Amino acid sequence: MKKTEIELIKEFMGEISSYIVDMYKKKEEVTVSTKKDETDFLTEVDLFVQKSFVKRVKAEFPDDIVVGEEAGLSNYPENYEGRAWIIDPIDGTANFVRSYFPAFVVAVAFANKRELLSSGVLVPITGDMFFAEKGSGAFGNGNRMQVSKKERLSESCIHLDFGKRSLRKERLLYFIEPLLTVGQVRCMGSAILSLVQVSLGIADGYVHASLRPWDYASGQLILEEAGGKITQTDGSPLQLFGDNKGIIASNGYIHEELLQVINKSLEKYEELRRI
Repeated sequence: MKKTEIELIKEFMGEISSYIVDMYKKKEEVTVSTKKDETDFLTEVDLFVQKSFVKRVKAEFPDDIVVGEEAGLSNYPENYEGRAWIIDPIDGTANFVRSYFPAFVVAVAFANKRELLSSGVLVPITGDMFFAEKGSGAFGNGNRMQVSKKERLSESCIHLDFGKRSLRKERLLYFIEPLLTVGQVRCMGSAILSLVQVSLGIADGYVHASLRPWDYASGQLILEEAGGKITQTDGSPLQLFGDNKGIIASNGYIHEELLQVINKSLEKYEELRRI
């Protein structure tokens, strides 16, 4: 009998977890290279996990496409309408390589007609697993996930992600107002893990100036099914395979205030550019 999409995701994550943990324990021996940015790491673990997932999908759903961060899978058709799987084999590779803390995840999502329908996130070192299906809620380790009820930015914990070094000067201006407004600021180095923390009510919001589908898709569905909200920085809906203007995610209660603060920063940035 053919597996459902969520069954495939759960089985894959259960099987790949021990491999990642073993490789993390001997990470000094892991082959590591860099991409365009000096701190944008690629490891043999990323490649193995992605290759293993593609093999699993093609065995069950041979006509589906797989979109991923590595090994040529990042060139996806714009506004693709068919059945698509989205994977980030290791989101937070720098945390894996440098051992900052075990804040890295395997993230998988399934979409059809650009609608996210199933997703899963594995935190290998802790063994935590988070899953969601459209309309059925989000669950972490079997327990229903629920966003926080913080209603003001001044009492909220917001994750701000500045991204690559080459873009930080521009994004620093982008984040000035949030830095001055929110109660607490964090940066996990993993977009998906930040979205999961908002879904759990550990954090209240997350902002990134630019993300690709594998950076947010699995976290988006989990967040929405946990009662949260995620949009572009102008408040419009995210376009899964389109050109997004940054991402704002929240518990929903602080979303409008966060949008206002972010766009206040953007207005100031545009004024400075014109000077």
